[in-house]
Amino acid sequence: MKLWYLERTDGVGWDDYDSMVIRAATRTGAIDISFESGGWGAHNAGYDDINCIELLQDGKPGVIIGSFNAG
Repeated sequence: MKLWYLERTDGVGWDDYDSMVIRAATRTGAIDISFESGGWGAHNAGYDDINCIELLQDGKPGVIIGSFNAG
């Protein structure tokens, strides 16, 4: 299994997630899980609205995901 970072690219409204980290075998599988979980909220995100990047073990140290939404 791989880890995938998914991020909405179509804008995010209230009560929506803007990103997720999902464990799945494939990119398509990760996107499918994101839709099945209902985590994208009330807005109808589609495959073209999700940026999906495989998280690799190697690379520079640093923050993987930080999601700050000021209210």
